[in-house]
Amino acid sequence: MRRPLVVIARNAEVAGALGSDLRYPVLEDPVHLEVLVVQGFSCVAVCSADGLDCEIVEIPEDLDLGGAHQLIASNPTLDPLKLNADVGTFAWTTNEDGEVLLVRQAYGHQVWALPGGELLVAETPDVAVAREVREETGYDVTVDRVVALYGRQQHIGIYFACTLTGGTERTDFDTEVAEIGWFDPADPPQRTSPVIGLLRGDIASGSVPARFFG
Repeated sequence: MRRPLVVIARNAEVAGALGSDLRYPVLEDPVHLEVLVVQGFSCVAVCSADGLDCEIVEIPEDLDLGGAHQLIASNPTLDPLKLNADVGTFAWTTNEDGEVLLVRQAYGHQVWALPGGELLVAETPDVAVAREVREETGYDVTVDRVVALYGRQQHIGIYFACTLTGGTERTDFDTEVAEIGWFDPADPPQRTSPVIGLLRGDIASGSVPARFFG
């Protein structure tokens, strides 16, 4: 696996500009940096990356943005323009009444969405989606089949039809999940992700569509 690149830029203005140009996250917290590097993501950091398994380019504080780009590009073994990509796995799980399992996000616009999340390094998609469902809802599921592949820029989502096999519905919530519920997919709650309607139609078609949005 390609080692992630960490660009250390102590100058906050240069760090922000590099993050925008390279489409890398800009991090100040060493803990956050370690979490992303372990998962294989390249970053711009204003803190040290000592001890992390990554390629490091340190930008001198007196170097401007143009000079920083030249310094990064001068190493022929690096590929700084290779975009970070993240893959998410999501579960369409229905009960005996045909209701679909949704979670209300505790952040952002707090929309209702399918349980799911990011695929971790060295994790297979079927294992990832079962893990995410268990963590977010308390339920256990098995994966039946892939029903759709949706993407936007460097973000890709794999959608699985899953079967409920056990577990106990979660009742304690956190900063990610605020509520859990079962809903008629034809009559979802207010503030539901538009993916639900799109996926409902695609599942009914019997095909496995791949849709990518700008």
